[in-house]
Amino acid sequence: GARHVVITDVNQARLELALASGGYLNARASLPGWRAGAGLSPQQALRADAQLQLTDTGWIGRLLPQVVITNGQFDAAFQAGGTMAAPRLSGRATLSRGVAAITPLGIELAGVELTMTSSPDALVAFEGRARSGPGSITVNGRLLGTADRPMRLILGVKGDRFEAARRPQMHLLASPDLRISVEPKQVNVEGQVLIPRAEINLPDFGGAPVSVSPDVVIVGQGDGASPSAEPWQVQADVRVVMGEAIEVRGYGFSGKLGGALRIVQKTGAAARGQGELSVTDGRYAAFGQKLTVQTGRFLFANSPLDNPSLDVRAVRSTDALAQGETVTVTLVVSGTLKDPQLSLLSEPPMDQNNAVAYLLLGHPYNTASAGEASMMQKATTSLGMSGVGKAVKGVAGQLGFEEASIEGGGREDTSLVLGKYLSPRLYLQYAVGFWQTANALRVRYQLTRRWTLQLQESGISSGADLLYTFEH
Repeated sequence: GARHVVITDVNQARLELALASGGYLNARASLPGWRAGAGLSPQQALRADAQLQLTDTGWIGRLLPQVVITNGQFDAAFQAGGTMAAPRLSGRATLSRGVAAITPLGIELAGVELTMTSSPDALVAFEGRARSGPGSITVNGRLLGTADRPMRLILGVKGDRFEAARRPQMHLLASPDLRISVEPKQVNVEGQVLIPRAEINLPDFGGAPVSVSPDVVIVGQGDGASPSAEPWQVQADVRVVMGEAIEVRGYGFSGKLGGALRIVQKTGAAARGQGELSVTDGRYAAFGQKLTVQTGRFLFANSPLDNPSLDVRAVRSTDALAQGETVTVTLVVSGTLKDPQLSLLSEPPMDQNNAVAYLLLGHPYNTASAGEASMMQKATTSLGMSGVGKAVKGVAGQLGFEEASIEGGGREDTSLVLGKYLSPRLYLQYAVGFWQTANALRVRYQLTRRWTLQLQESGISSGADLLYTFEH
């Protein structure tokens, strides 16, 4: 469907081409002073120019698979001069009235304008702008490079309430002010990003998130990468500032997030943070109860981004059943995100069992049903109240015990278990009940490599077992 006309002369040519998809290509070239039959000397003058217009910009989306271009026009004009030995090239290209959707982020860019020009001090200089949501963003930069120096891309990015993401999990507005430089295998980023508004909905997996054990190997991860490929090095120094409308929901938590965090990443090292993020208007629902987050701080002191220090206090107040007074129980979380330490404070003061009962059940432990007590014990064990497990193992190790653990899952059978080898074949184990006064003594004697005799005496019952061990 395209048609073209070519007109030639002794030292000049012209091309006019109409494109079936819309637009055109016009070009002219000439060699001033050149005569037919004469050779081309290095000093031969050169003149050329070309104009291109494309009203179908879908080809840009094919270059960027995750970007869908729905509207826009591309225009370009190029000129060439100088001599055959030293040609001079210049030009200008523009994308105007562009509309694009970025699928992974769920956003649509409108009013996309991009201009690229050649300049004396850069291979290409460019500037662009776009609108998204209630805000906008501008980009300007230069592509530098010479024969003896590698190419370098310098970018400046500024925005105001630019809608950077609109997904069910996150709706985010950002006001960036960044300076970015890109060289072969090296990226540097510095500046500040203000987040004036965000709504973050953490996915609900039906329980707390489970991290992958560090000794897990994912088969196929990294397959296909060249063993000799050199990874890109990233250096960053970016300050992230939270605005007044940052809402987070998920895993039973809802609240607002504030504060500022400086993120620094050096070549070959993981990103680290310096600053503080705080929680306001926080609510936390766990085990059927709603707690008010009185204090919530995530402290970064040159800390890994995924392991800040914690300073969290969640409070529940309830009326005591008989005394007619208000009981307040505070859950205190300290330590780090990967190694949290939990403890309880209560007003008026009470033992730990009743503090846990008021926190989780809203009434004293002695009025709990068997089902409530079982739930309470499981919750206590899963929370690791006050680092009980670590404390038990630490004390037991100092006393010379090889085993120290908490067993059971309900009101009737939870106990502290201590064990020690009296000889290579004889093992003594003593279980102290948390909720019952009856304790248990177990003795295991290894008869052979696979057969073991176990005796148990609890004061209520006694028994013997013959155990057989096999490997598969």
